[in-house]
Amino acid sequence: MHRSVNILVGQMPLDFSTVAPVYDLLNDAISLGLHRRWKRRMVKGLRDELPSAGRLADIAAGTGDVARLLSVTGKNEVVAVEPCAPMLQRGRERTSPAVVWLGAVSEALPLPSESVAGITCSFGVRNFTSRPQAFAEWARVLEPRGVCAILEIHPPRRGLMKALLAWHWKVTMPLMGRLFGRTEEYRYLRDSVMNFVSPEGLAGEARAAGLTPIRVISLFGKGMVSLSLFRKHG
Repeated sequence: MHRSVNILVGQMPLDFSTVAPVYDLLNDAISLGLHRRWKRRMVKGLRDELPSAGRLADIAAGTGDVARLLSVTGKNEVVAVEPCAPMLQRGRERTSPAVVWLGAVSEALPLPSESVAGITCSFGVRNFTSRPQAFAEWARVLEPRGVCAILEIHPPRRGLMKALLAWHWKVTMPLMGRLFGRTEEYRYLRDSVMNFVSPEGLAGEARAAGLTPIRVISLFGKGMVSLSLFRKHG
């Protein structure tokens, strides 16, 4: 694949270009480092279901955490798709030359139809402008029986976890925002989580695009952080 980068900036609900320099530090602070374990679990879950040793695509790749994990075996071509130019540049610096970086949004992937065996997306689906359009693109580029893995944060359902998260958003998150000088970004993160769909709702949206649910794995808080696996109709 040609390694030129078509950079598309400012097409997400929030311009994450200002976050790029501290993005990894913010992820560690928010999740207490657990996001690294969750991403490894996502990659393992994807590999367990892959239909072939074909190309893998990481969508909303950020600074390349998952792309690095996907490329470590050297058995698959890995494409990292990221719409934010500073994130993309930082990701290119942090991954091996074997990872192909493309500047694009999930709703318009610059990839041929049926050219990808597996897709990953960690904590990016909440930021899509149109999830139905993005999932339709995933179904287009996936080969028959291809697999996609989504790692996401969902609103807590009830009880103690819901109360704890409400306190976390109200007290801890604003403090982090002020500490890192990223108040608006933390406000967006809070709102995007609380307004997101449940794992079941996400499965319904993916199914409408032709992606059949395989299973949902709760990683934290009784489904608050979940890994959802889907397969394209064969």
